[in-house]
Amino acid sequence: MRSTGGRNHYRHLLVQGYNTNIDHTINYFIIPGDVTENRLIVEVHYYDPYNFTLNTDSSITQWGKFATDPKKRKHGQTNRMSTRSSKK
Repeated sequence: MRSTGGRNHYRHLLVQGYNTNIDHTINYFIIPGDVTENRLIVEVHYYDPYNFTLNTDSSITQWGKFATDPKKRKHGQTNRMSTRSSKK
């Protein structure tokens, strides 16, 4: 990408995390080398909790700190990524 010319040498590049699993990205993803410093962004897709995001047969319709049903727990995946990315 960088060698194709124009502004590509210094623009920000988005790199997809491994799979759509936050644990795989945290545990196995290696940020690729780049000839331009501080211009790579790692994008992470995750579909957790499964019963809220993908399971069409689930009765869970609330998630996070605004859920009004006490059975619905707060999910901390965003905090996990923030902690992990600050270590790089």
